[in-house]
Amino acid sequence: MNYALFKRDLTMFSPEDIHLLAEYHEIPTTNITPDDLLWILAICNTHVMGKRTMPSIFSVDSQLSVEEYIENRGYNSAVNRLPINIKNSIKEYTDNSERKYDPIIYGNIKKALEKMQPIDTELILFRGQDDDELNPEWWISTSTDHKIAIDQFTNSPNCCLLILKVQPGLRILPVYEFNENENAWEQEVIIEGGGVLKPRGEGELGKLSTFTFNYSIDTTRDAT
Repeated sequence: MNYALFKRDLTMFSPEDIHLLAEYHEIPTTNITPDDLLWILAICNTHVMGKRTMPSIFSVDSQLSVEEYIENRGYNSAVNRLPINIKNSIKEYTDNSERKYDPIIYGNIKKALEKMQPIDTELILFRGQDDDELNPEWWISTSTDHKIAIDQFTNSPNCCLLILKVQPGLRILPVYEFNENENAWEQEVIIEGGGVLKPRGEGELGKLSTFTFNYSIDTTRDAT
């Protein structure tokens, strides 16, 4: 291995960048070897192009690809054409997220999800997690923007950022597309519940722990 080349390329990256790149390429961040790091840099063509590149789930391009997918699949129209009682519930929820505990509002948002088309590609969404438990039996609130998920919804020093790789076949409700949502800046996307969370890895973003999951349809339910 060319360690001179390795050291030169490594100076282009901060320790945080290295962790992001390792996580992106699914290399455990707790025990990264020089060979692992050089392999990451080679994949990114850093030593070939002579400049810092960072393909990452945290990149602007990654976020925009999710938002473009939502835009191009007509979710704006689908959300804003929902029955008035369902839109009223979405309005109440987006005004005050604590209203999700109201059984009528919760049920109407679940009905809204049932009216959305299933996704046909993997989407990466983010959830700032506090001390409360993530229960996939319930629908899941996420954001397309990891910075919002961290800044607005990770208030506890005890937890983390969840990275959800939402798999094809699941339904999503992009409530930020709802015209009456005064908090659309949160870029909130609700994912239907009843799926299966499969751990894919752990990492760090600065001082914040990150946990990556595949979230997919529970096929065992279809079989029963």
